[in-house]
Parts: sequence; structure tokens; C-alpha cells
Amino acid sequence: MTRILFALSLVAAILAGCGSSRPAAPAIAVVNDEPISQSEYEQNVVYAGEFFAAAGQGGCSTNGTPCAALHRQVLRRLLEQRVIEQYAQVHHITPSTADQRRVEAQIGVFAAPDSPAGKLLAHRQISRAFIRSVLLDQLMVQKVETSVLPPVLDRGQSYRLRIVTIPVRPQGDRAAFAAALDLATNGGAAPEGSSDRTEWLADFRLGGQVRSLLVHAQIGQYIGPIRRSAGYRDFQLLGQRWGRYGRPARERLETSFFRKWLDNRVRAAHPACYSGSKRIACPGQNA
Repeated sequence: MTRILFALSLVAAILAGCGSSRPAAPAIAVVNDEPISQSEYEQNVVYAGEFFAAAGQGGCSTNGTPCAALHRQVLRRLLEQRVIEQYAQVHHITPSTADQRRVEAQIGVFAAPDSPAGKLLAHRQISRAFIRSVLLDQLMVQKVETSVLPPVLDRGQSYRLRIVTIPVRPQGDRAAFAAALDLATNGGAAPEGSSDRTEWLADFRLGGQVRSLLVHAQIGQYIGPIRRSAGYRDFQLLGQRWGRYGRPARERLETSFFRKWLDNRVRAAHPACYSGSKRIACPGQNA
């Protein structure tokens, strides 16, 4: 499963992660006694800059974003990758033969001449081995994520709702409230100029006030008016079910859970980061 959360996994070439002793070889960070070398870090910075420039975001020298921000993003992802790799080693999570074949097939597409990776490859700034490691890193993120997600995370209560939003007009809030109250009381067609949609929504995507009212609602009943930034909103309960959430809701839950899990793992690893010979706060740590 692809995660926006790991867009920057494309910049992590080798999986990484906590230690407190300064390594003998030049390193920018240490995680569980495993160093992240300066050269590895610099190669990822080059790759990240080219990737974002190709995505239309410009490099840190052209879009006004301080280069330091990009550098810290890269280092943070390298720390996360070390933690993921270490977890995978302990739990014997490895790419299958089929996974390896898919990665090899993807290298040609990923390294096309007009792609960010292809341009860096042509100028010998990265190697095909680097591209392979990027793709394997993404694969391992997905495998570890699947491993740590609770089996019941993707299940819960969902509601099929008609949602009518009545905007607040220039004549004032009172008219919109009155129209919303009339709809919630008497039902019928949505007032002119309002939005009217029907969809299934997982309970966690609804506000606490709406959830608490839906628990006691009968099929066909309206809930509202409820004030929102866009105006007043009425909800009509059309159906409900307990079971597996739809894909958008599942992905939102899984991304949130894995993000928290990974943040906690990195924090528990107590990574050590360095600038030259001086120890500094790692990205995400307090100075």
C-alpha cells in the first residue's frame, strides 16, 4: 500500500536507526550502534533536491525554502529507515523472491532518462544500486507497516448519511439557521444554493457531537442543524453497518497508526546526531 506519509522514503537509500557513542568513521547519526554515514546522507540530500525540483517544488536554493529544512527531512527519514530495518531484522521480515523480481522490473521505469533518478544516474550522482535500495526501502516500509497494524484496526461502525450544508448568506446567519432547522424538522428537498450529498462515512471521521447523536438516531431521522465553518449542516441517517471500513477510511486510519508507531520507535531508540564533532538534537527531538 502506498503512503503519502513515505513520499520522502524515496530519499532514504539504506534502512537506518540508537546509540550514544560517536562512531570512529565519519557519521552524521547513530541508531542502536549503527551509523548513518556522511556520504550516505549527502547522497540522499542530492537525490531529494532533484526529486522535489522535478515535482515542481524547486530545490531549496530556488523556492525560498532553507536548505536546512530539506536536510533535516532527509536525516529524519534516514533515522526512520534505520528503525524500520532493525525491526524487520528482529522479526525476520525480508523481501520475497517475487518482491525482488518486481523491484528489478521497476528499476528501468524509475530510472528513465527524463526522470529525477535518471538525470542523477546520467551524471553519475547516484548508481543503479542506489535506485534498487530506494525501491527496496519502500517495499520494507510497506511490509513492516502491514506487520504492526492491529488486525481489528480496519473495522468499526459506518453510517450512510445524507449531508446537506446550507451556507450563511450575506443577509445573515439567522436565515441559514432557519432553513436548516426547517429541513431537519420537516425533511424534503435541500434549499436552493445548498450542497446535498450522500455517502458512507466511518464513525471516526465524524465529529463527536454527530457521533453521539447518531447512536440514538433511527433510520430516516435528521440530526441538526450543526454549525460548521461552511454554514449549517443537517445529517439524515439512511443506513448503518458494522464491518470493514472502505479503502479511504482504512488508509487514513492505517497511516495515522503507523505514523504514531514509527515516531514512538524512533523516540525510544534515542538516536544520536552530529554536526562535525558536536552532538546536536536529531530532527524531532528537543535541543
